[in-house]
Amino acid sequence: MLKLVGKAPGNRRSVVQQTRVNNSLSPDRMEEGNFVDEFKVHRAIHADHPSLPGHFPDAPIVPGVVILDEMLAALLESRENCQLTSIRTVKFLVPLKPEQLFTIYFSASHDRASEVNFCCRIEDRIIVEGRLEVCWGDKVNS
Repeated sequence: MLKLVGKAPGNRRSVVQQTRVNNSLSPDRMEEGNFVDEFKVHRAIHADHPSLPGHFPDAPIVPGVVILDEMLAALLESRENCQLTSIRTVKFLVPLKPEQLFTIYFSASHDRASEVNFCCRIEDRIIVEGRLEVCWGDKVNS
């Protein structure tokens, strides 16, 4: 079971746990020349989040834009000098309830550095998935 460790400084985010997994030393990936970098972070949206009272009063669910905001914050925490250029695709598959723990996963391959795949999961169930276009530093990679 995951333990809530507190709110991120200066905002209402709940940071539960962060993990970086770098698979770039995997021999099969080295042979292919397709190194993969992965990152995951566990989050929860507090029940007192300002978007929840109107979304929906008797059965609140977290708005998709709030989940995307958490995803973007996690991406910026995981990568130095990273900027989101666009959200190429996004699918919302399952509603997220307030206080429900979820995990945000990112993966990027070095041969397609401007694309970052992401998904959000509750346990083993995907609730949101998509692909981002990013730039590193001052240069846009497309």
